[in-house]
Amino acid sequence: MTTPDKKEAERRTLSYLLEVLHLEPDADPSGGEAPDFVVLTSGQRIGLEITTFQSGTVTDDWVELRKAEAEWQNFETLSEAFRRERPHLRDLNIGLFFKESMPPRSEYVAFMEEISAFAQDHLADLGSEGRDYWAPSFASPLMKQHLRRLHLRRDEHVEWFSNFRGGWIGRPDGALTAIVAKKAVKAYRPSFGWRFSVVTDHRK
Repeated sequence: MTTPDKKEAERRTLSYLLEVLHLEPDADPSGGEAPDFVVLTSGQRIGLEITTFQSGTVTDDWVELRKAEAEWQNFETLSEAFRRERPHLRDLNIGLFFKESMPPRSEYVAFMEEISAFAQDHLADLGSEGRDYWAPSFASPLMKQHLRRLHLRRDEHVEWFSNFRGGWIGRPDGALTAIVAKKAVKAYRPSFGWRFSVVTDHRK
């Protein structure tokens, strides 16, 4: 990535960070180095350091990432016919956040049946805001084995999605720890506080 492209990417990340951190700058953030940006907000100077982290090419249980993504596409295709046959699934967005890789194909249908039954049991709790359910609330064996989190939301635009769709996001490894350690000892421009943002992208 060239320097102008890198700065543009950092500016996009900055805009996102200001939104999620609920920061309203008093003036345009000033760019530079160490840190990448200084933001003046409510009379305070806050430094923002941004770096890109290249994650691995395997999931946490060492399944090749491309293979895992292809398996999700197969599962997603099969789920379309599955949910058409079950009226209670026709207005539900379902997000599957896997602990590691997916169950084997031989268990796809059983896995979907467990998800369907769980969703049906919780229909009364669901609305347009969506709800997250975590592993301790799962009673069925395949959900307990494979899912870290299940997201359910009512929506007219129905889809099943997963943490494989935008690229696997697993646990931080030694490379990320090394980045944080290196950034922590840098000499930064004076500010009242600072934030360190890591942008992950396994495809770079």
